[in-house]
Amino acid sequence: MRRRICSMALAVALALGLALPAHAAGPEAPPYADVGQDQYAYYSQALAFVSEGLMTGAGDGLFRPDEPVTRAMAVQTLFRAAGGQEGAAPAAPFSDVAPSAWYAGAVDWAYASGVVRGAPDGRFHPSQPVSREDLAVLFYRYERTRNPELQVNYGPASALPDYEGVSAYAKDAVAWAYDRTLLDAYGMDEGIHPRDPEPRLMLALTLYRYLVPQEPPLAIDPEKVSQIDLYSLTGGQAQVTGREDVEDLTAMLNGFLPVASSPWTPVPPEDGGQERRFWDIHSQDPDLDGMKLYAGGLELIVEKDGLWTSYQTSRAHAIDFEALNALAEAYPQKPRRLYQIDPALVESVTLTLPVRNYEDPAPTVELTAREDVERAVALLNGFEAQETAWPDHHPEYVAGALHSADPDLDGLSWRVDQNDCLTAAFHGVELLHSTTAVRPHPPEEGEPGLWERLRAFFPDVPMD
Repeated sequence: MRRRICSMALAVALALGLALPAHAAGPEAPPYADVGQDQYAYYSQALAFVSEGLMTGAGDGLFRPDEPVTRAMAVQTLFRAAGGQEGAAPAAPFSDVAPSAWYAGAVDWAYASGVVRGAPDGRFHPSQPVSREDLAVLFYRYERTRNPELQVNYGPASALPDYEGVSAYAKDAVAWAYDRTLLDAYGMDEGIHPRDPEPRLMLALTLYRYLVPQEPPLAIDPEKVSQIDLYSLTGGQAQVTGREDVEDLTAMLNGFLPVASSPWTPVPPEDGGQERRFWDIHSQDPDLDGMKLYAGGLELIVEKDGLWTSYQTSRAHAIDFEALNALAEAYPQKPRRLYQIDPALVESVTLTLPVRNYEDPAPTVELTAREDVERAVALLNGFEAQETAWPDHHPEYVAGALHSADPDLDGLSWRVDQNDCLTAAFHGVELLHSTTAVRPHPPEEGEPGLWERLRAFFPDVPMD
């Protein structure tokens, strides 16, 4: 999802009758010692958002992300989101909620609002973990207090393998929450797992998705698409123009949901097909023409006019690479050279050597003289993608980055190792990843390779 400042949700929330805390951009490092870097990469916006007053840590710099949410916790966070006032509602008739309890005001508000009803034994059970279906019920009932005419779309949830196992009282709520992406399917069966306890980290994400306006699913009108170019990992290009085929391809893409940060989890080869493909869209519509897509089975990255957006889908709706490859093979394959860069468009080139001790400064050379820029760019041109296995060891390499007024070139970074294998990235998205690019014509015996030529720009740095 495009990075957004979460405080923009305040104006929308006030219009909805919600009271949200002011929010500042979250820190780069995880703010809690028990939230891993990988978790934070995906949940950073949600954690930063709820940490401004909706949810509190567990003390000692901990968040306890995997700890089950209790009924008291869930009601308290919803009470805060709604801007509830302590003592404004009459006391709820639960024998196990003491007036002095930290959650008593929230329970009173929730009971008076119809958000909670208690258990048949007349108690609230504040320490009981909240199941996923019961959390959906809490949010659904609260939404109904604000929108009595709320309509439920049962279609998406009805396709879940375990929706029939949802309790009768929670079916409407689960269907609504799943359609709103407040609940995600997960696990090998891609089910909703209605009776699993909901961890604190997922409550943070649910609150964020409920309170902050989310971008709609990807929706490309196939009638506006004239051609889709499909690039394989080995550099082949299929120019897909048939109407039915264009419609089939756009149908594979449509419905992917935007996400704040996307961990790359392509469908592995044993589950049906290659790991990723590149797509270029051609259209008379300027909003679609030139759109580039980097697609795996479950993840999709879309670039348009220099703006990158990440999307995800469930395994049940993953891109069918077997069908995709069969469709592409029906069209003549046009060989594709990865690099034919016009050096006149490149203003400068930055070259960097790796260091073993990350505390040491990396040797860097800035090439600005036209002769040096042209020489460096000429070394890149001619690379072609090939399915070449990575070596067992990690060879030395030279990293580089291009600087240009052309947005299609500016920010292109790459590295060439001692085996003359190239890995490239643009805005942090690896273009070759598990494959490499190699020069089609290796140097003659005794002639220096590409790595050696680039390494020559560092005459004062000794080789290991």
